[in-house]
Amino acid sequence: MIKREFRAIFSKKMLIISLIGVMILPIIYSAAFLSSMWDPYGKIKELPIALVNEDQKAEFNGEYFDIGEEVIKELKNNNSFEWHFVSKEKAHKGVENGDYYAAITIPNDFSQNASSFLSSDPQKMSLNVESNPGYSYSGQSIANLSASTLVANHS
Repeated sequence: MIKREFRAIFSKKMLIISLIGVMILPIIYSAAFLSSMWDPYGKIKELPIALVNEDQKAEFNGEYFDIGEEVIKELKNNNSFEWHFVSKEKAHKGVENGDYYAAITIPNDFSQNASSFLSSDPQKMSLNVESNPGYSYSGQSIANLSASTLVANHS
């Protein structure tokens, strides 16, 4: 009975072609999927991230400092991402349009919160991250990681 079925299959060319197509289709899909996910961190330097600085100078022990400006200066020499220093409006539109993976905003009280670190009521330093959900999960994770790294390096 099995021999008869195989003879019937091999006697019809369209059935053989269909069978081969059904067997090859999952291989093509798997190859395409794996190639897109193979090295998500490999081209991180090409990942466009918008950075908005709204930080205001703060005073601590008679000295004025602006952490937001210091961050901008450091990132201009940092090639870990493709940094774009833009306005809040341009960053928001860029994320919506897919020009940027994410927009990181340094809020206007960032330096002030940093100066409260040694006070009796320290304030949390935080960045606002707006990411584009249309990009891959890896892109969003990398954008959030970049914001965390900024906070960690300047707190």
